[in-house]
Amino acid sequence: MRKFFVLFAFLGVAAWAAELRVALSTEPPSLDPTTNAAAVIRLLLQHNLYENLVQIDEIGAIRPMLARSWEISEDGRAYTFHLRANLFFHDGTPCDAEAVRDCFLRAKDPGRGHVHPQYFANIERIEVVDEQTVRFILTKPDASFLTLLALGDAV
Repeated sequence: MRKFFVLFAFLGVAAWAAELRVALSTEPPSLDPTTNAAAVIRLLLQHNLYENLVQIDEIGAIRPMLARSWEISEDGRAYTFHLRANLFFHDGTPCDAEAVRDCFLRAKDPGRGHVHPQYFANIERIEVVDEQTVRFILTKPDASFLTLLALGDAV
């Protein structure tokens, strides 16, 4: 009987994976957290649909998320992120260093209407080192850069 119950429970989980419906009290103006500061987007989407390179844990420490590790250059201007392996977007497209670079170039573009363009003003350039490594070169050292990358609209 116990084995049957466990099997039945796992079959139910498999059925739930097909579709997710969420009820909201308001319709978000957009599902893009970089172009709209609506709280519903942050609460609903940030931790369910999007991942940042890093995250801030419950005690305020910076932890890996999409990036499995990172290094900061001695002069504090270069941040090199090593991405987790086998990352994919919802449509199966690889989430690699090039995709990360493109995401941040889009966020940096003043014509795209990012909610907080000042987050990225200090980024001089973004280099794709290899498929799983991306490097941000800053115009000047910025001790808050990792924290900025962990914020909700830095995806």
